[in-house]
Amino acid sequence: MATSTMLLGPMFTALAVILTPMFTALVLLLAPSAQAQDAGYDAPAHLKTLEWMVGEWTGEYPSPDGAAGKATRTARWAHDRKFLHVEIQSQGGAEKTSTHAVYLWDPVDRKIRLWVMASSGAWSQGAVEAEEGTNRIRITGITPEGKPMTGTATFKRTGADSMTIRWTDVKVDGQPRPDSSEYTLRRQ
Repeated sequence: MATSTMLLGPMFTALAVILTPMFTALVLLLAPSAQAQDAGYDAPAHLKTLEWMVGEWTGEYPSPDGAAGKATRTARWAHDRKFLHVEIQSQGGAEKTSTHAVYLWDPVDRKIRLWVMASSGAWSQGAVEAEEGTNRIRITGITPEGKPMTGTATFKRTGADSMTIRWTDVKVDGQPRPDSSEYTLRRQ
């Protein structure tokens, strides 16, 4: 009995050293934050500038091989308008991609944020500068090849049922890429 206690003692100590910070972090993440409450966590009010993006949109975009790619973008509110969930299906040449994006209000930094995950393995995140009818997103992320990328995506409302999208200042692995042509999506 003394032998098993002596062996288990260091194991429990090691587990406590590993698990205590993890449980503390979990409690802090799940506990309401006074700072977040002070910053105003009325997500629906802060996300109102994204309202015009809700719906199903389709259009063509310039693909890297020069052919026109096709895209369908569906944006829906989630969890009582606390999040805007966007699904994008695109096909440029033989390449099909499915992308999921979530817009959310960050009450601590007082910004709209965007998280994006693609079926290719690429992912990105960014802060949204939203004005009525225009959303500019400064993105940082990883390409499907695992290389760092940055860029700015601008979504601009051009009519009740149309928007344009353009990528600028794109860098992959520190190397500049040409800006994309502006392309149009139409609400269905």
